[in-house]
Formats: sequence, structure tokens, C-alpha cells
Amino acid sequence: MPDSPDANMGWTFFGAIALPILTCWYLKTALLYLVAALIMAVIIASGDVLAAMPCLSSLTPIYIHFLVLGWLSQLIFGVAYWMFPKLPAGLNPVVYDRSALASFFLLNVGLLLRAISEPLTTQVPMSGPALAVSGFVQLAGAVCFVFSIWPRIRGK
Repeated sequence: MPDSPDANMGWTFFGAIALPILTCWYLKTALLYLVAALIMAVIIASGDVLAAMPCLSSLTPIYIHFLVLGWLSQLIFGVAYWMFPKLPAGLNPVVYDRSALASFFLLNVGLLLRAISEPLTTQVPMSGPALAVSGFVQLAGAVCFVFSIWPRIRGK
């Protein structure tokens, strides 16, 4: 199926098995979040910078979200999407592939919205709803992932 992210194969490395393009997106995005989280860790560890710029005091929750949702979860989601068996016969792969794509975009939009709204809550008290929306968008992404991967989990 040409529109399926599973059918559009990604890169190969020295003749290795090609990865689905969605797996490549998950893994490369996870690596970017890892680098961003480690940069934040360095900033957090240097207390002088935080003291000079109070707006950076909200980096800790963003750092944790980038590390857990950005790096770990997306790494796991990408590998799961690659390694889990194909959908059983009789299920429409377009529905599940669209859900998998929605999961990727919702997780990342929610995470970036959180990174923007988290510092704003310390500066602008009325920005709390944006933080709540970011959480709901991330939750929707997780639900889409579960929906897309659930039928691929089956026993012998």
C-alpha cells in the first residue's frame, strides 16, 4: 500500500533491513530531543545562569518531558512500530497507519506546546490553559499510538 508509512521504507545501512519511514521519524526526533534535554541539563547544572535569568527556572519540567516523552517514549514507539508484527489480515491498514502518523504529530506538537507554555506559566498567570491543552494533545497522541499498535500485539 503506497500511502502507508509502513510501505514507504526509509534508509538502509550497509545492506541492513530498511526501516519504515515512521520509525525513522520517531528515532531521529528522539535523538533531537535527547540533545535538547542534555543541553537543558547543562544549563540547569550551572546555577549561575538560572540565577541571572529567572525565566529559565522552569527548565526542569521541560527537561524531564523532553527526556521521557521526547527521547525515551519516541525511541520506544519507533522501535515498536518497526519490530511488532504486521496488522492481522482483515483490518484496514490505512486507519491504523493514519493513527500512527497522528500519534507522532500529536506527541510532538503537545511536547513543543508544553515547552513554550511551561515558562509562560511563571510569567503570565493566564497561560495555564495552554499547559493543560499541551497535556491533552500528548494524551491524544498516546491514545493514537495504543490504537495503532494494539492489533499488532497477538499471541501464538
